[in-house]
Amino acid sequence: MKFLKYNSNVCDRTYNELMLQLTKACPNSCSFCIDKFNHGVHGRPDFEAIKARILEYADKSTNITISGGEPLIYINEVLDLVKFIKKYTKLNITINTSIPYECYLHKTIYNEIVETVDSILLSAQHRVPEIADKIRKSKSKFDRNAFYKKLPHKEKYIVSLNIHKPYLCKLYDILRNIEFFYNLGFDNIKLAELFERPEMYVSISKLLGIKLPQPFAVQCSNKNVDISHLLPNFKGNLTIKTVCFIKSKNLKANFWDLFKTATRNLFRHKTYFFGVIQPDGNIYPYWI
Repeated sequence: MKFLKYNSNVCDRTYNELMLQLTKACPNSCSFCIDKFNHGVHGRPDFEAIKARILEYADKSTNITISGGEPLIYINEVLDLVKFIKKYTKLNITINTSIPYECYLHKTIYNEIVETVDSILLSAQHRVPEIADKIRKSKSKFDRNAFYKKLPHKEKYIVSLNIHKPYLCKLYDILRNIEFFYNLGFDNIKLAELFERPEMYVSISKLLGIKLPQPFAVQCSNKNVDISHLLPNFKGNLTIKTVCFIKSKNLKANFWDLFKTATRNLFRHKTYFFGVIQPDGNIYPYWI
């Protein structure tokens, strides 16, 4: 019971996936960053050890997510890594990034990375640069919105917006952000609830006036959510990521939620693989 309560992500249903936590380093210092609450390996990534580990587990997986920290502070090495993965495996590659200054300085390299991977989860934070800087607690060294506008392969991007107090918590502001990035050419938008900071939490379901299922019933990533009653001109794909960790007070999990999670895992017909690769190349495999 203790393991379920404090360690279970009850709803993502990650199927045969590798998560590469490439680095703990990041030029930003967002207050809600989940990475701040996780212990991991610090220091420069051992890219050769990482490649070896990916090859070892590639046949158990269908997807790999390259995350951090901010993975693209090692932009040259990441280009080499994604080319390696594409050459020697059949894994679909996703990169989680805030598009650091290195991408602006080395546009050609960054664009080659984008051409190589299958999808990019872009942590954009806010349409207003000054507010985005406050959220990141760092000053951008380039015009991000102008950079976003000229990005190729926008169909590969999912623009992620963290809904939280005090910066992005009003309905009008959220809708304007969705509209802004949609008008820049991004068809895929993701709104995410926070769970590690209760004082920052905002219920997206209540804010938008829509009913979303509990993650125990389906899962936490509700895709293609219809908000035509709020934004009639929005024709893109909206995903809403709700709180999904049993340990989160915002989910208000009770005994029956714990029971459903436990029995679902006990009677699941197939075992799935999920492995977390650390910067030193070590892997922490989990079967869920």
